[in-house]
Amino acid sequence: MKWNKLAIKCSAEAQEAVSNLLVENGAEGIELTEADQADYVVLATYFAEGTAVEPLAQKMGSSLANLPQFGLEPGDFEITIEQLDDSSWDNEWKKYYHSKRISRYLAIAPSWEPTDTFDEKTAVIRLDPGKSFGTGTHPTTVLALHALEAVIAGGEDVIDVGTGSGVLSIAAKYLGAAHVAAYDVDDESIKAAAENFALNPVATDVHLAKNSLLENVTGKTDIIVANILAEIIVPLIPQAATHLNPNGKLLLSGIIQDKVSLIKDTLTQNGFVVEETFNIGDWYGIIASQPLEDE
Repeated sequence: MKWNKLAIKCSAEAQEAVSNLLVENGAEGIELTEADQADYVVLATYFAEGTAVEPLAQKMGSSLANLPQFGLEPGDFEITIEQLDDSSWDNEWKKYYHSKRISRYLAIAPSWEPTDTFDEKTAVIRLDPGKSFGTGTHPTTVLALHALEAVIAGGEDVIDVGTGSGVLSIAAKYLGAAHVAAYDVDDESIKAAAENFALNPVATDVHLAKNSLLENVTGKTDIIVANILAEIIVPLIPQAATHLNPNGKLLLSGIIQDKVSLIKDTLTQNGFVVEETFNIGDWYGIIASQPLEDE
């Protein structure tokens, strides 16, 4: 199978804006590398053969040209498209994917790298992202991982909505969750998550199933985590309200800055209290809870 690599070289100043634009236009994972010029970066994403990449490249070019209107200078940006087969794709992303500490107790590493550089208190998530997923180090994923680390005390039941590569489910198990259920509507996501669960023995008992948000899920849980686009979070929130135990936690990530108010308003309308809002650049995460009735 062949893959189309869309790469954008731009100023480091414009990195977050370009990353946001790529995600909003269908990029599931983004590869970030330094360019051959100081203060420049290269953002790359991959699309399956048959995806119309040229119109997206043109749209991205127009968007970058308009960034100065918003106070961002993209520099002398370049946009390229390259076709890769399976073997060359593997070699391409393996050049840039290395072990990385994500938080005090979590790190992410590909299956082929040693992990002896981390201390014994650090849980190292083995993650091979596959062709449609990032390496677990995108800001939205990092925000969700930090949220999980903040709320899991041990023994909780967790639901991971839109699991993708499965990284959040794996992290939940490493952090001490008793039971984890992972759902995604995409077949490739289910396949990738299953492969990554197999790389992490702690996650081999995660319940993995194809499902759209929480539509076919029964029962209640302690924590629901979702790293998905804001437009998909909105219909998830009322579903989550009926699936959380009293004082349960809803952890949300994947929210760009101009959607934060929308998400907070939707949470309030559905009986949630926003406990914490945090961000990395233009990306935001939210920890919300359903208070006990007598609170």
